Amino acid sequence: MTSEPVLSICISTYNRGEKVEALVRNILNISSQEMTVVAVDDHSSDDTAERLSDIQDTRFYFYRNATNQGARGNWFETINHGCGQYILHVLDRDWIYGEYILALLEVLNKGKISFGYIGRMFNLVNSKKGVIEEYRAGQEALEKFAFTLIHPSGFLVKKDIWDKLEDKKKFFCGESYGIYPHSYVFACLAKEYNGVLINYPMIEVINRATYARYKSKFYEKDKSSLPYWWTPEAHKWELENLTLYAYHHMDLRASLLRKVLQYRFHENLYAATIAYRDIAKDVRNARHYGVRTFYVKED
Repeated sequence: MTSEPVLSICISTYNRGEKVEALVRNILNISSQEMTVVAVDDHSSDDTAERLSDIQDTRFYFYRNATNQGARGNWFETINHGCGQYILHVLDRDWIYGEYILALLEVLNKGKISFGYIGRMFNLVNSKKGVIEEYRAGQEALEKFAFTLIHPSGFLVKKDIWDKLEDKKKFFCGESYGIYPHSYVFACLAKEYNGVLINYPMIEVINRATYARYKSKFYEKDKSSLPYWWTPEAHKWELENLTLYAYHHMDLRASLLRKVLQYRFHENLYAATIAYRDIAKDVRNARHYGVRTFYVKED
């Protein structure tokens, strides 16, 4: 391409050759030259590399890690390979509805977005209930975005802002930052930049028809040390980690710090009780993560 594309849709993949090929080809069906698709393979042992190498489109870029980085490490590598003005991160098990890509490009072409999230936000507080919700840098953006529970698919950031963010790799490679590294990036960005929540049903982060079929790869490398994300143990761990980081590194006034932590406490409490009850009964979730069936109740 002769000029920098507006958007790079960056896909993290591992051992899902058939699924990620279908996802990439579906996105490339959009004829716009304002986007690229980037896929980063975490040293898969299946035919992922062969399938993706066969895709002939000048808007598609394929990279393969020399060694397996684990899920979070590969998320970082994938975002870092983005070549557009904006980077949108998604996972290989998920799906993008192409009709929304052109609408997103129209929004991004206005150049007013610094970072944000597309789709369902796992943050229940302070919602403005609009199709596009804007949150001012500082208190408003921090209350909405900092340390929130967020699925990796839907993370959106302007590339030059991502590039300027120092020490960001530690969030993706260190266990002291919990399971949700994007939420720490949000915390850093929200201090200085306006955040946006774009409520397009563009990304299907859990395809219910195939959820059990495509097994989770997240815990394969670190399974002995990481609790499953939906369990009360995981949310207790998240709260401990984010609280320590917020107190020691965020440099917020005491009243704002308390408010941000209060919001995150309520979200994690909800996730560890009410939401956990429903997830624990979901047979497809158990099969997706390969947990023993005594964790769930089958009808």
